[in-house]
Amino acid sequence: MPYYGGGIKAMIGEFGVGIEYMQGKGKFNNLAAKTLKNMLKERQDIVIPAEKYIMETYIFRAYLSIML
Repeated sequence: MPYYGGGIKAMIGEFGVGIEYMQGKGKFNNLAAKTLKNMLKERQDIVIPAEKYIMETYIFRAYLSIML
């Protein structure tokens, strides 16, 4: 899944603070749904989840750092 993001870091001497933001989005195959669909072809009363799903990730990080 590709991630895109950016951030900034400020250093004063050996100490620093920073913030970062990242996000990503990917499409994945649902192997369990494919297996169920193949096993239960004739059953109409069972709801089978989608074979593909989209997963989105958002990350925000604030941190302190020390350079030794």
